Amino acid sequence: MKLLVILLIFIVKIGFSQECPVENHDEVSKKTKFSLLKKIEFRSDTLFVRYDGVYMGAAMFLDTIYSYSFIRFYKNGTFVNSARYKCYPSSEQRQNPTVNQNGVFISNNGNLIMEQYGHYLGYFYEFGLIDQSRVMINGYSTKLYSKKHTKYISPIICYFVKDSSY
Repeated sequence: MKLLVILLIFIVKIGFSQECPVENHDEVSKKTKFSLLKKIEFRSDTLFVRYDGVYMGAAMFLDTIYSYSFIRFYKNGTFVNSARYKCYPSSEQRQNPTVNQNGVFISNNGNLIMEQYGHYLGYFYEFGLIDQSRVMINGYSTKLYSKKHTKYISPIICYFVKDSSY
């Protein structure tokens, strides 16, 4: 009976834990040298980009959400793309994310260019649209001025979530 009570407490503690586990992710390289801000002067229109929260996205399969990730933009032109969380991340996890990729961005009149480094593609650019309520990433390219971008089958859409600390 005592063992059953201890086992039940253990299961309840795990099931209702406040910490949301992170799926496997690649560590961010500390030696990245982004060139986007060297090629184009940094611009960010505060009518479109919000810095007081994150843009949250969910990965779904057959109408079932199986992981969450988010993008946090900073006023200095950098951003972090979080690792995938197995449940909805807490406010603390959104403020101090487990970083999967980081990079730099430029926003102009709702158009968004993000430069990132990935282990498989190396340096690459994602292109999309941004406003106060969402980010929609349409495609990517390994070259900034490429006439042909690889379009995603369906755009990646992330909705804005305001952080309670702001």
